[in-house]
Amino acid sequence: QSTGNASVLTINAISQTPVNTNAAVGATAQLTCITTGDSEATISFHKKTDDSVVSTSSSSSTEDSGTTTTTGVLTLTNVQAADSLVYYCKATWGANSVNSDDAFLGLLGITSVTETLWGVLGSSAEFKCMSDKYLKSDAAGTRIIDEDTKQEIQTSAVTTWEYYDSSTTQWAALTDTNKFTFKVNSMNGGLRVSPLLMRDLEMTDNEYKVRCKLDYTTNAAINFFGGSVTSSEMTLKVASLTSFTADNVEPLRNEMITLSCVATGDTAPTFTIIDTNVKRDISVNPFFTEVQPLQVTSSGSVHTATYKATAKSTNVIIDGQTFECQATYDGVLAPSKSLKVTNYHDCSAIEPRTFNQGNDAVISGVDNGDGTYSKTITCPANSTTLRWGISDWASRTVTCSKSTGEYVPEVLAHCSEIRPITGFGASQLLPVVGAPYKPCAPGQTGEMSPVNVRAKLLSKNDTLCGFRLLIPCLHAEPEPTCVLDETKSGCSWDDETSKINSTYYVNFNESVWNITEMNNLGKKENEADKFRFWDCSNTYDSTATERRRRNVAAIAAFDFEMAEAVDVNDIEKRSVNGTNNYSETDDVVETGSHYVAATSVGVCSVVVVTALLAVLFVRMRRQKKSDSETLMT
Repeated sequence: QSTGNASVLTINAISQTPVNTNAAVGATAQLTCITTGDSEATISFHKKTDDSVVSTSSSSSTEDSGTTTTTGVLTLTNVQAADSLVYYCKATWGANSVNSDDAFLGLLGITSVTETLWGVLGSSAEFKCMSDKYLKSDAAGTRIIDEDTKQEIQTSAVTTWEYYDSSTTQWAALTDTNKFTFKVNSMNGGLRVSPLLMRDLEMTDNEYKVRCKLDYTTNAAINFFGGSVTSSEMTLKVASLTSFTADNVEPLRNEMITLSCVATGDTAPTFTIIDTNVKRDISVNPFFTEVQPLQVTSSGSVHTATYKATAKSTNVIIDGQTFECQATYDGVLAPSKSLKVTNYHDCSAIEPRTFNQGNDAVISGVDNGDGTYSKTITCPANSTTLRWGISDWASRTVTCSKSTGEYVPEVLAHCSEIRPITGFGASQLLPVVGAPYKPCAPGQTGEMSPVNVRAKLLSKNDTLCGFRLLIPCLHAEPEPTCVLDETKSGCSWDDETSKINSTYYVNFNESVWNITEMNNLGKKENEADKFRFWDCSNTYDSTATERRRRNVAAIAAFDFEMAEAVDVNDIEKRSVNGTNNYSETDDVVETGSHYVAATSVGVCSVVVVTALLAVLFVRMRRQKKSDSETLMT
């Protein structure tokens, strides 16, 4: 270009090349390229990697004294990792062009966070937010050095925290409280570290979500474009002992139990099971025998420890034992859990006391489902010749409590043989004191002779005398239900006590099985009644009339009717083979009676001792006594 006599040469060139620039992730960044020349330049920006044109540039120009200045600006919005490249600008004047030096766009932001933070229940946990602090000169992250200070150039940023409010489904600002502490930023390997401390973790804190936010400050002097960078969400997981269970907290002796501890955590904690009473490991507990030591299995973040043992002995006497499962995470003990195990007696393996043996009785047991176990004796089936009874001083069923291991009642009943009762027998002792004769005594003659007294007692048709009138089965209607055994029935005289013993035996037409039936058939209906052998309706002496007259007078001299009888029943009863005793109160014959049944060969003797404590009143007038003495001579 010429002006007057002088000529000025204008060179087209890039006067200001783009320089290394840094920006916060998501911010807007700009690269500037300035040219001077004799005309306006066309400026374009290119990616170094492929020389492709970046279309988001603009340019403007000014002219001063014949020199045109063109300014090109590359604007990149919401810059992301894909934008962190090497760029250059290209200035073109017609057919000529020139390229600038390279310029790198570095991005600063949050490099890493504690995405999942495991904290132990009851303790503290710390989230960490790591971010870029230094400017970068290349993709390798080489830091830019200040030429004056020779120091790495830092950026300024403010860190804040937010939490996710599930009630509003929005993120809200988190404040520094007793629960949370925003710790001072620190450096770690050239990165800014922003910690968030969370205290006194509770189960309600599980799945608590937070995120960090960095507000980078723009600084044109260092070619840094600031902006706000928000991290991804971080989640708190509360590691804890979630359960401690036993498949059976009330094992019976010798039963096996399995204890299970379940805990959550990034890694499996160290499990321990102890007896809280003595603070020692369960493996040395005297009430259990170890079957399987503590074994740990993991499925993701869930860890299960199992321990197996048998109940060696009962501990119910000390009200069981409390065990505690502990989980330790890297030296931090989580709150433990406990359960109580009580070992009980196995009543099914304990036999009750019983005297039953030598028969086909069946003793069966049943678990009542309420901690008790019962055993019941079932006697053999009855037959026509043999029945079975249960002793009334013991119980047919006894029940054992697992708490005591003892049966109540203490003794299980035994089955006793019951033989049929085929007959009955009894004796009547009648004192005859002061009489002028001895009824049924050897050598006695007349009406009171052994032959005649026996005939009176055995009479089948005398309307006043004989056993038949007082024994129910002998005068039963329409036919007697028993037969008088005349070979065993009769009388005898005891000269020492002056008593006549009238004894009868009857054989039942049909056997009976209990005392009540036996008594109803063979026992006197009224104990006060006496077997008569005087003043009979029939005649039993066919000798001379004069002797009979004297005998009748002699008999009249003793008043039998005035004697008062006191019956004492002390009757011992046995079965036909004489082996068992029974009660007269039951339909089956039971233990504890005092009656004796007849044998199958002869008649069982049931001796009725009727002690007649008689107040004998002798109504003999002196004249009668004198007459009697005269007649007896």
